[in-house]
Amino acid sequence: MTTARFKNILLEVTARTFADMRSKRHIYKDRAKLPFWPTTYDINCGWCEDWGTGVEAAVPEATGDWLRDPSGDDHDHYAVLFRGLWYDAECLEGVKDFHDLPLIKNQRVHRTIVLKGRMRGQRDTIHRKETATVSANSVTN
Repeated sequence: MTTARFKNILLEVTARTFADMRSKRHIYKDRAKLPFWPTTYDINCGWCEDWGTGVEAAVPEATGDWLRDPSGDDHDHYAVLFRGLWYDAECLEGVKDFHDLPLIKNQRVHRTIVLKGRMRGQRDTIHRKETATVSANSVTN
């Protein structure tokens, strides 16, 4: 399988997951409308296993797993390993170390701050210990 084909599959699975989220009313199943339009951030916060198993079903070489730190810290996030790189809905380019996935880097950072940073192109520069600021080489809130 080519890298380009794999990336297309990731996009297809992401689109299917969004469709499922919308049809099931995302997290708020009792509401008539979603409280917000879901993003890849939202897939990673409650729908990551659905996304990951969708990738596994389409790509037999890919293996998904719940991420756990060697220290025993359970990140409670399902990601996919394919040819030595970790992928999730927010990281379609893949990373060698799962600690570099945006969801792991942004733990304990509010959704609004992460999405504002993403709009500014700072997805990977917001870190869990820095809630309202980003790295020195980018804009701060």
